[in-house]
Amino acid sequence: MATNTERRTPFDLRTTIPLAKETLVSLARKPKRSWLIPFLTLITGVTFATMMLELMFSPGPLSALAFEGELRSKLFADYGADPLGAKIHELRLTIMDEVLGGGSDPDSRPSSGGSNLSDSVPTATPAGQAEATATSETIATVEPTAIGPAATATPLAVPSATASNTPIPILLATNPPGSLCDKLSIVGIWFDGDDKLKASVRNQASVKAFLTDTMLDWPDVPPPAYVDWFEFDGNQYYNGNDSSSPTTKTGSNRSLNGGKTRTWEADWDDEPDEGIYGSFGLTLVFKISGEFCTLGSSTFKSPPATPVPSPLPSETPQPPTETVSAPTETPLPTETPTETPTPGA
Repeated sequence: MATNTERRTPFDLRTTIPLAKETLVSLARKPKRSWLIPFLTLITGVTFATMMLELMFSPGPLSALAFEGELRSKLFADYGADPLGAKIHELRLTIMDEVLGGGSDPDSRPSSGGSNLSDSVPTATPAGQAEATATSETIATVEPTAIGPAATATPLAVPSATASNTPIPILLATNPPGSLCDKLSIVGIWFDGDDKLKASVRNQASVKAFLTDTMLDWPDVPPPAYVDWFEFDGNQYYNGNDSSSPTTKTGSNRSLNGGKTRTWEADWDDEPDEGIYGSFGLTLVFKISGEFCTLGSSTFKSPPATPVPSPLPSETPQPPTETVSAPTETPLPTETPTETPTPGA
């Protein structure tokens, strides 16, 4: 395979000028018509090469053509078709003078628009900023509205809790027919003294039932009374000291043997002097042979009679005002004239 071992020599004016000189001398020896065209071609090539070198190694002439500003427009071009039927009107060049003159009288406006072009151009305000400025000016000019006197808040009367003899509703589970839950029941509920509530629970089944959950409602007992403890069959299983109704207890170690009746009991402390009163609702949940049975009962104790305030004493009667009669004037006796005798009668 043949290789090209020739190397191109770089362009150099020091070798180009002598070569051009030799070419001109050789052309000068030939007749005038034979060397004129090659001479002009050579001069043109030398001139072009000189200009290219000047532009490549000296960017001064190119920098003079550079612009500092951005020549591209910020607007979007619309190349859509014009609506059909649009007319193209004749454009008069004199319209520029009318625009620059502000539409004034042709006799009074300047003949040339050069002076108007030298005037400063008003600054354009962005639409968003203009709206914000207009809004701020509008807000600044709004007169304050007179505000009337504020309404006086009238405290609402808080009704006091009144005991009701309506039984507290107890949610009982619906047991399937033949369920052992039918063998469990609360057969009675009553008050013992001023601070205790008791209930009697019966198990008519042949297997043991276990107490799992307790809920006691006592909404009418006034504070600072609180539930002190729960007991079942004489054994305490709750000691929470709860001061608000309802009082609940989940889980216990108490049980009720089959065929037995035992007593459930709750105790209050800091009860009022007249004792606990109002509506009471008891819910007990037992587990027997894998079934959960809900038992419920309620009772009511009338609140103490509210003492009627005695009437206020009436005002002390004022003593009668003594009336003094004015004395009646007695007319004085009238003098009767005495007849005088006439002389010579």
